[in-house]
Amino acid sequence: MNRLTPEAIAEGLESGRFRYMRKRCKRGHEWAGTGKSVSRTSTKKCLFCGLENARAQYENTDRNTEEYREVRRIRNQRYRDRLKTEGGDRLEDHRRKHVERNRRWRTESEESFRATLRRYRTSEKGKLLNKANHNRRRAAKENSHSARYSRKDLRSRLSEFDNKCVYCAKVVTTENTHSWDHFIPLSRGGCDTLGNLVLACRFCNASKKDRDPETWYFTQPFASDRRWKTLLKRLGIKEPGQLPLL
Repeated sequence: MNRLTPEAIAEGLESGRFRYMRKRCKRGHEWAGTGKSVSRTSTKKCLFCGLENARAQYENTDRNTEEYREVRRIRNQRYRDRLKTEGGDRLEDHRRKHVERNRRWRTESEESFRATLRRYRTSEKGKLLNKANHNRRRAAKENSHSARYSRKDLRSRLSEFDNKCVYCAKVVTTENTHSWDHFIPLSRGGCDTLGNLVLACRFCNASKKDRDPETWYFTQPFASDRRWKTLLKRLGIKEPGQLPLL
């Protein structure tokens, strides 16, 4: 959303946040028929050139990457820290305006809001959030420990297992063929943490269910002593009945 409204610019010129440049910028931006461009006092660069550059960068940037999200998180945190440093009620005012704007948008654009919500729920992030919330509820029901983990953590975990099912060694690289299995089932005292999650194909995950992992594994045709010992070593399990290292 463009926050450089005429009212905001006029207010900025009065407060000293913005100032008139000596002449028009190279792109010919002019403010209110004055024959001059407006810039920020701190940067001395044309406001509208900066807006055009930011819009072009936004349109040419792949926003579905973890690197972009990390940059956004850092910028947002830096902005929140600046608001806290300035003191006063500005941060609370910002939050209240944000909430009111979103509430008004949901009311005025109900169909668009529902379409956005459906897209989010079917996205990778939405599915992970729903699954994580479901697992936390299950862990709480079983009085088991639970710790949050992110998509970045799961991607790292995926590479740790070489994109293979830890049980049958089948290659699972797409969202439709892999799943995350609690090695020690929650119903058997396992916890919902990254250390207890292993990569499994959907067949093995559905077959194992809430059974004891060792008992189930050695009834399968692909059972291997060597692979089993490797899996226990990777999870940090040295003794029977020990929980995976968290």
